[in-house]
Amino acid sequence: MRKPSRSSWWSRREFWCIPDISLSSRRKGILSSVSSLPRRSSKRAFGGSFVEWGESERAWRGVRFDCKGDEAMVEKDEKREPKDRVILALDVPTAEAALRLVEETRGLVGMYKIGSQLFTATGPDLVRALLRGGERVFLDLKFHDIPTVVARAGVEAARLGVSMFTLHALGGEPMMRAVVEAVADFCAREGIARPRVLAVTVLTSLEAKDLAKMGLQAEPEEIAVALARLAHACGVGGVVASAWEIARIREAIPDREFAIIVPGVRPSGTPPHDQRRLATPQEAIRAGADYLVLGRPVLESDRPREILEDILRQLSS
Repeated sequence: MRKPSRSSWWSRREFWCIPDISLSSRRKGILSSVSSLPRRSSKRAFGGSFVEWGESERAWRGVRFDCKGDEAMVEKDEKREPKDRVILALDVPTAEAALRLVEETRGLVGMYKIGSQLFTATGPDLVRALLRGGERVFLDLKFHDIPTVVARAGVEAARLGVSMFTLHALGGEPMMRAVVEAVADFCAREGIARPRVLAVTVLTSLEAKDLAKMGLQAEPEEIAVALARLAHACGVGGVVASAWEIARIREAIPDREFAIIVPGVRPSGTPPHDQRRLATPQEAIRAGADYLVLGRPVLESDRPREILEDILRQLSS
């Protein structure tokens, strides 16, 4: 085993370099399976999964990573705790407000989401500040443009060091494939961890009548499943979808490494705001969500830490 060239993620992950991938085993903590991924470049890419005796396979997540020559470098995540499933949306107008919120909620969430408002106001400097502080960042800019433009944006997101970033599945197959390949090539070349690329399916603020006005004559669940299938076929690492679609997406895509991130999560009794297809944290987790995105119920409270602690207790029960 050797250390990767950069060590900023060693507190959360370990890298195993396996000289001969055919010799991988099911021993505790060791790579259990490797499968080739389609690539147009000369480099080889593999998907891997890890197991831990006495634990479900889902508790240990393998992440796709490129390899060169005869060495496969595959990322092994730590066993996840309830807080690791929680993403807090920093939907605030300034870096100062965001940093105050991070300080108030530190240790209670697994990742912080930076969206269009905050990124437009602060640029990448806030992302770098959070990463320097040891936090994980989900960059939610929902890229949607021609393939070349979005591929370049994806590379810059990877260069920043974010853990996940989003694009719109409606950008189509060429766009999604271009991003996945460009990010994989860049990360392999630089020897850095690859961020998870996520495809946004149908915004949780939309209902069937809204989609019909756009010429989409189908239920949100049907469109979400179709877009999830397309994203998975393009090598995207997961989707953003409402809790209402989780069961059908899991049925259509049995790949357990394909993550489902659920926004529009509200503790029971909180107002829906402009969200339409909602779920409580417990409902979303029971349905099969990997990550929950929490926003206004926490941000608009004068006791955000207490609300998060209560949610974590619910997820642990």
